Amino acid sequence: MPADDVRTMPDLSLVAPHTAFLYDRLALSRNTRIMDVGANPANVPAYAGLRDAGLAEVHGFEPGEEAFGRLIANKRENESYHPYAIGKSSSRTFYATVGGSMASLFKPDLRQIKALGHWGPSLKVKEKIKIKTKSLDSIKSLPKPDMLKMDTQGAELAILEGGMKTLSSAVVIMPEVRFFKLYENEPMLGPVDQQLRLMGFMLHKILPGANLRLISSRIERLKPAYTRNQMIDADAIYVRDIAYPERMDDTQIAHLALLADSVFNSIDLALRCLDLLVERDAFDPNDIDTYIDNLPIQMRHR
Repeated sequence: MPADDVRTMPDLSLVAPHTAFLYDRLALSRNTRIMDVGANPANVPAYAGLRDAGLAEVHGFEPGEEAFGRLIANKRENESYHPYAIGKSSSRTFYATVGGSMASLFKPDLRQIKALGHWGPSLKVKEKIKIKTKSLDSIKSLPKPDMLKMDTQGAELAILEGGMKTLSSAVVIMPEVRFFKLYENEPMLGPVDQQLRLMGFMLHKILPGANLRLISSRIERLKPAYTRNQMIDADAIYVRDIAYPERMDDTQIAHLALLADSVFNSIDLALRCLDLLVERDAFDPNDIDTYIDNLPIQMRHR
């Protein structure tokens, strides 16, 4: 089966009632396409609900040998994985670290990490590997995604720059953005934000991220819960600039509505998308109220 025809029988019992209702009423002609760069299975991805219910197909990339093996061993019919390091097409050094999920194309910055104390050992380099990175635009066998998720320890900017064509119809980009430098010469939030805005995206929200304690001589006298104040990184949600809906077709808006509802819990954005579809005679306005009726009661006014 070609990659762009992947579709499994949905099981709507695995998603929330409002998501099931929305999926049914949107009547999408294909599943939502999610591309995951740095798909290490150490954490459950935010899109797991859509994937497990058979409402999305996932195309992932993971260069770490052990992590890739776990992905292949547990993959579903609607998933495909590739052992590529994604960035710009070039030869690079891959720094495998003690903490496997912290491996990077950038060398850990020991001076910066020292300020974080006990957390630093997970960034210790255990092996340097010469690899070739591929750009998204150089991989011709995969369909264009509706959503791109990136967790690549500094390679996010290069991935965006090497994937302009691949991402031309995407409506959601979910990069991990850095506030505290962990690697030498890694791009921080600023350049990633600038690139995404040039590509027509706006910052919608930043999800709760990692905050750690800065080391000091008396820090152990205080409870960690009250002294984790240094922001490290977080997942950000960028969406196609909603102020310019004419730049999206009905299918893009429909997939954006479903992703907003189920992946990053932005019901206000989902409702805005439904209004846009109503304006285009592509959605029944009465179904918006029924959708709201299916939301958790604590979200609704009496």
